[in-house]
Amino acid sequence: MITPTRPALAAFVVGLATPLGACEAVDPVPDGGASGVALPPLSLNEVMASSATFVDASGLPTDWLEIYNAGDAPVDLAGMRLCDDHYLAEGLASCHVVPAGAAAQTEVPAGGFVVFHFNGDAATSALEVPLKLGGGGDAVYLFDAGGRQIDALAWGLEDGLDQADVSYGRWPDGEQEWVRFDGGPAGSPTPGAPNGAGDAGPTGSRPPRVAGVTVTPGAPSFEQVVTIRAEASDPDGDLAEVRLVWGLDEPPAAEVAMAEGAEGAWVAEVGPFPRGGILRYLVAAIDGGGRRVDSPVARVSIAGPGGGRLVINEIMAVNASFPDDTGAFPDWVELYNAGDQAAALAGMYLADDHYSDGLGAWFAIGDGVAAVAPGGFAIFWFDKESSLGPRHVSQKLSGVADAVYLVAADGETVVDSRRWDAEVGLVVADVAIGRLPDGGEDWVLFGPNESAPATPGKANGE
Repeated sequence: MITPTRPALAAFVVGLATPLGACEAVDPVPDGGASGVALPPLSLNEVMASSATFVDASGLPTDWLEIYNAGDAPVDLAGMRLCDDHYLAEGLASCHVVPAGAAAQTEVPAGGFVVFHFNGDAATSALEVPLKLGGGGDAVYLFDAGGRQIDALAWGLEDGLDQADVSYGRWPDGEQEWVRFDGGPAGSPTPGAPNGAGDAGPTGSRPPRVAGVTVTPGAPSFEQVVTIRAEASDPDGDLAEVRLVWGLDEPPAAEVAMAEGAEGAWVAEVGPFPRGGILRYLVAAIDGGGRRVDSPVARVSIAGPGGGRLVINEIMAVNASFPDDTGAFPDWVELYNAGDQAAALAGMYLADDHYSDGLGAWFAIGDGVAAVAPGGFAIFWFDKESSLGPRHVSQKLSGVADAVYLVAADGETVVDSRRWDAEVGLVVADVAIGRLPDGGEDWVLFGPNESAPATPGKANGE
């Protein structure tokens, strides 16, 4: 689905995967398929994607995932599959199969736990998974041996799993409510043990929640008002206030109350601004007891007077008709300068959904790429063939599910981004998604059966 409001780094929803801010338990109901066999009463119970002190059997810190058995009999995970977000594009073949013959490790006791370590290397034990989790955004899936999905969850950068030794887990174990465990009021991460050892436990109240923080417009200028939206709630119904904390070219310090909108959304506006710069912001939820939970600090670039303003303007992930400078037909991304002066590209970065892996996984735009004139376009070819020229990116895009990020030369500020899943329709050849008008907030499809064709390097909608 294409939405006019495009979160720069929003948690995403695909299949049964849901953002941590709104995770739902998957009940062990009958499959309804040919097998007629009920799914085992298992759930993904706690996850950590940036471990610094929680180690595997070899003593190395690794990402980890805890599985909980809510049933009254043990369940052996042998033959089941664990997947990350590559499953969306590559299917079950990309998943790790839990090995057989190690029931002492892979059998989950009734009411008990098993912890898998996602170390990214070849598995040397039954509890090691040769996949890595991305703290800035990823997904985890659990399938039974027959390929039926048992449980799944996904998260985005705003959920904070890129922070060291922070986990999210269900509380109570196996239930629908998700709680952040970071050593604060809710307690600390507890791999292989019951969740909620702190104030989130049975004798105390639970902390408030913040999720789904978005900014509009995604690439603002100093003359514009910026709208910040967030979902905030309190599991105990004791949410007292929600505040936006922000700063321009400095840490967030100025505070403004957010107004409650529909369906748990909270909204605040800041700007216009006296100049361009980097807007840093977070959302704070405060309960009746004064307990406060902050979202991770986010950034957006504010274009100054007389400056360039680059945005991701059009994307095609399955190209059959638009050749590059070698005559091939790779995926492509179009950038647009919505400012009134030339915008330099040299030193900036492009990334796909491996953005959370950091600078080493990004494509650095070299000095050979010219600045983009006001109202002009720049095309980059995502063909994994960077040796072909400065506009050939060392990554490929998936029409099923992927993302594109444009990162400033500081290596921190996300200038613009766009994420999609299979519902968008980019799996169809020569279909693109783009802004209309160029640089605007609305995204529409362009292609053979749409109102206008794709137009790489030209104005959209013509």
